[in-house]
Amino acid sequence: MDSLLKNLFSLHSSPGNRPVSLLDWWGAREEQAAGSTSPFELAAMGGFQADRLGFAFAAGYHAALRALVPSLPHGVIASLCATEAQGAHPRAIRTQFTPLGGDVIIRGEKRWATCAALAEVLVIIGTTGTDDQGRNRLNAALVDARAPGVEILPMATPPFAPEIPHAVVRLQDVRIPLGQVLAGDGYDDFLKPFRTVEDLYVMTGLAGYLLGVSSRRGWPAPIKEELIATLWLARALAEESPRSAWVHIGLAGLIAGITRLIPSIEEIWRSSPDQELDRWERDKLILGVAGNAREKRREAAWRHVGQGT
Repeated sequence: MDSLLKNLFSLHSSPGNRPVSLLDWWGAREEQAAGSTSPFELAAMGGFQADRLGFAFAAGYHAALRALVPSLPHGVIASLCATEAQGAHPRAIRTQFTPLGGDVIIRGEKRWATCAALAEVLVIIGTTGTDDQGRNRLNAALVDARAPGVEILPMATPPFAPEIPHAVVRLQDVRIPLGQVLAGDGYDDFLKPFRTVEDLYVMTGLAGYLLGVSSRRGWPAPIKEELIATLWLARALAEESPRSAWVHIGLAGLIAGITRLIPSIEEIWRSSPDQELDRWERDKLILGVAGNAREKRREAAWRHVGQGT
């Protein structure tokens, strides 16, 4: 952690030289993050380099995918494709994985696939049928975004963090080798833990971003200290299993802490407003997405450890 913080505070660049598109930012991130192998470091460093919340979110999102799928090729943009017309609950998944010889044929359609329009690799969640209790059996597979049968259609630009594109992904008889189906259960090992992992690394990217803002602008040391403490906590949580109820409780505390800090940051920031603050005001709504799901996860975690809420 000492070396990471030292590296972060050495990443000073003028706002005028900062990238304005996600692809440009990704290239700069890859260059400056060379040697940073852990998802935590990639999220923190990517956030620190960003000049907008959308890029910090992207850093966290891609770090989460790398933590969940360590076999992802290094340096590529990837997209988790799970949600369908009826949602992302296991019973809503209709995308079919059909074995054929030594291959698998994939048919289906995904929605709200984050960064799919820019991705080189898609992580597809699909079903191979139902078990004896009638529950969907899910798997995850890596698919080349340019493979025959893959069609990616951009969706409308969201009102916040417009740099983060979403897309419909259509898969029509996409053929992949059986080896590209990832080991493990598609729900228990990928879909279920992803929300926790994504929240953790997005918050890491957010803390890195706000630490970068405070460093560039020379804000008071107590603000930086709280953000550094947030990064220490995030790293500790990242070293534990995302299935742990105590990790869910700790993550709830991390999110609550940074949420309480934001008004103080905004008060200082608004004393010298600029375009970056305008982007922040526009984009911070993204931090409230899935808030109900987070609260249910927190309550469930406390029930699991026998303490209630």
